[in-house]
Amino acid sequence: MIYTMKKVYALWASVCLLLNLAPAPLNADSEEDEGHTIITDTELPPLKLMHSFCAFKADDGPCKALMKRFFFNIFT
Repeated sequence: MIYTMKKVYALWASVCLLLNLAPAPLNADSEEDEGHTIITDTELPPLKLMHSFCAFKADDGPCKALMKRFFFNIFT
C-alpha cells in the first residue's frame, strides 16, 4: 500500500510541475531565430556530395517485383 501511495504522489507532482512549468518555454521568444533568414527561392543550391558512393545509380535487387534496394537519391 505504501508503494502505491508513493506512485500516486509522484504522478500528481509530475502533473503539477508539467502544467506549471511547460507554458513558460512554449511562450518564450527565442533569441536564436533572429539570426536566421527565411529563404523564399524555389531553387535549392547545388548539392555537394561528400562521398562518391552517394551518387550511385539505383540498383535493382533480385526480387524486382517486390521491392527495390535502398539507394540515396540526390534529387529528393
